[in-house]
Amino acid sequence: MSDTQEHSNDRLDIEVDEHFVETQTCFVYTPAGNRSTIDRPRTKRKKSSHVAESTDENRVRVTLKSHFDGEEESKFVIARYEAFVVEWKALADALNQPLYAINEAAIRSVVQFIQNGIENPDPARRHSQIPTCLIVTGPAISSYGYLYREVVQYDSLGQTTVMINITSTQCPNLKAGLKHIIRQGMSRIVLGDDEEDRIEFRPELRLLNYDMQSLYNQMKQQSKSELVVSFQGSESFDGGVLAELVEVFCSWSDRISIKFLFEIASSIENFQEKLLQSTIRRLQGTIVEATNAKDSFEILFRSLTSPEIGKKVWIGPALTKFLLVREQDYIQSTEACIQAFKYAYMTFFFANPLGILLYGKSDLQGEHYKAIKALPSVKNYIQELTKGGKKKEAAALLSNHESLHSATKIWLSEGHKALTELVQALVITDKIQSHVSAKQPTAWSELYLKAISAELTESPAIREVLMSVRKMPSNAMVAMLREVSQFLQPNFHDILSDLVKLTTMVNGEGPLRSEYDIHHETLRTTVIAQKVSLSRHKAALSEQDIAYSKIVDRVDLVLKEYFNKYLIDPKELVLHEVFLFDSKSTFRDSFAPGPRFAIERALSVPHDYLNCDCCESEGNVLSYSQPATAILYQLYLESGSIINISDLWSAFQAIVGPGQSEAEGEDDQTLALFYRAMSELKYLGLIKNSKKKIDHITKLSWKGL
Repeated sequence: MSDTQEHSNDRLDIEVDEHFVETQTCFVYTPAGNRSTIDRPRTKRKKSSHVAESTDENRVRVTLKSHFDGEEESKFVIARYEAFVVEWKALADALNQPLYAINEAAIRSVVQFIQNGIENPDPARRHSQIPTCLIVTGPAISSYGYLYREVVQYDSLGQTTVMINITSTQCPNLKAGLKHIIRQGMSRIVLGDDEEDRIEFRPELRLLNYDMQSLYNQMKQQSKSELVVSFQGSESFDGGVLAELVEVFCSWSDRISIKFLFEIASSIENFQEKLLQSTIRRLQGTIVEATNAKDSFEILFRSLTSPEIGKKVWIGPALTKFLLVREQDYIQSTEACIQAFKYAYMTFFFANPLGILLYGKSDLQGEHYKAIKALPSVKNYIQELTKGGKKKEAAALLSNHESLHSATKIWLSEGHKALTELVQALVITDKIQSHVSAKQPTAWSELYLKAISAELTESPAIREVLMSVRKMPSNAMVAMLREVSQFLQPNFHDILSDLVKLTTMVNGEGPLRSEYDIHHETLRTTVIAQKVSLSRHKAALSEQDIAYSKIVDRVDLVLKEYFNKYLIDPKELVLHEVFLFDSKSTFRDSFAPGPRFAIERALSVPHDYLNCDCCESEGNVLSYSQPATAILYQLYLESGSIINISDLWSAFQAIVGPGQSEAEGEDDQTLALFYRAMSELKYLGLIKNSKKKIDHITKLSWKGL
């Protein structure tokens, strides 16, 4: 090798690896001085265990943004992350139990089907029909994934059962479907349920990769006796492909115990219409219905807002309303609901530097105290102190950090207690509704929304609850008071004792009824001068009914006082901005984004995104300094449904051409920018080639429509 070649190799620092040359399609040039930045092994091997990993502190520092214009210390950033972990752990534990309970009945039914199958009354057709479980999920098709995973993880199924899940995209035809089933089945047998790696077929078997014999041999070798095939989204499968798969599996049913699981989102009738009659005769089915998606959301939302969890952050009215509207507009799985709740709490702790106050941090920065004093609720409180003549106390809060910190602890404690009692009032309302069979109870989510919005006290829901209590017979009243008295022990204890004594005196004569009950009202009709008039009259009450009416009045008075005391406006609490999360903007941007609006705005007014002086113009005047795609898009908006490319190029050249340097080739650069802008508009789906005129393009989208 010559000196020139040696110098060149030293300068480029390229190492040649025969394996690398044969297997890689591109090379990365790394200068010698920067080689330490990409110091990787040349051969493909596992990373050594001594490789340094980032500490939790470094990871959190990179993940979370430091507030107060970067002045927030790293320990407070870590504290916010740890506060989120603690808060969400308590909520996750509270949500996991109802999440399993929602699908528990369906999971147990499917597991029982897999274990026992279906008893076929005709022994002659035992091997000609495959046991099939039709799982009706309804519109919430995404809940099937959770149900299937829970069934797979069932302990009693892992010994002799092989479970395979297949979708319509993995089964466009019979051959592809069999390949996927065999590959996934052998992976489950050899590697376990947690692995999805591809299994290489042994060449000595000389079997095709879509031959069921290979899967049968592997199952026999590993002592697996049962195969369960799950068809996720069965309505999206081609009916002919399903029929062929059923025929293939029927031919193997005498050697392998095969069972089918079909997920159905619409109805059994629609699913049967996809299949041939000969295919239907091959299936012996049973039906399992999953829980309704709306009921699942109500159960999860109630668990999230339950006062028994002991959480420190509550969801505000605006965010609650957004979650409810989103649930009504879009059918979601239970897992999607939980992820939405988790994102709300992440947003609160990661974007709110005052979130650490909920966990009693004592050594705060000066910026924390400035942020506390800048909160609207704290400002209003200090103004009220000043107006009330307590200027020294107000001055201490503004000037002394220790006084402000002590007051913050008191405000947070009072706020937490007030919100806990508010939600406790909802629990009492819901329990009273459960004892009134004639009325449709108000959903928990609606009760919470009205209560957190300070609209429940005067709402029809509370009026109906109080009216239902006044009309309750004595037996229903006793049952209701026994259930509610644990929350209102000092108030209802004496009332319940008096009511029990009264009911024992009239035992066997039927329940007592108050004067508000419709059974004591009679409707009279009188005719005077050919005019009919209706009037209501109350029947005479017995002594026991009069005594019971007085007890009902006492119950009504206690409930009214309780609701008026605890159904408060949370926005009137000091520091409600800290423990009441009510920002829906970031949540909406993540779960209900508007990509089209953002693209249209970026192309119409690029200065709003680029924030540069060159793109800023008065009256949205086109300028050559704007991005080429933005210029072409604004010209595109001024055109009709069919655009002449030559006219568009002339207008574009008139704007961009003067800004280009003549020495660098003005026309070539402008034409290149025009081509690139046209390609980007076509990629965005705004234009397409016209079939009528070869030198024209068709406009596909109009701004704002």
